[in-house]
Amino acid sequence: APYFDAGVRLAVRVGSPIATIADLSGRRVGVEWGSVGDMLGRQMQRDGVDVTLVPLETPADLLEALASQQEVDAILIDNVALRQAQGAGRQIVAVDEPLESVPYVIVMPRRA
Repeated sequence: APYFDAGVRLAVRVGSPIATIADLSGRRVGVEWGSVGDMLGRQMQRDGVDVTLVPLETPADLLEALASQQEVDAILIDNVALRQAQGAGRQIVAVDEPLESVPYVIVMPRRA
C-alpha cells in the first residue's frame, strides 16, 4: 500500500455547492500552469465538461484565488499542497476521489 498519495484533487471552499466534477459546468477552475492539474483540466474540457481554466503560477496562488471567492470556484491541486493548506487552517475541502494518483512508498531493508 502507498505510504502517501500526492495525486491531484479537485478542491473547493467549505460550504461550496460543488460536490462532483459534473457540478463544475459553467464554473472557473484554477490550475497551476503546466502541472498535472493543468493537463487534467484540459482533459476535462476535451471530455465535454464546460469549465473555464484559470492558469496560475503556484499552489499558493491557487489557494489565494480560491479564498478570494472572486477569481475561481474550484481548484485542481496536488494532495500535498491541499493537506498543508488544511493543516494551516484554510477552509478548503477535497471533492470526490483523487483525479490522478501519485503514490509514494518507503522501502527499507528488513534489518534496518
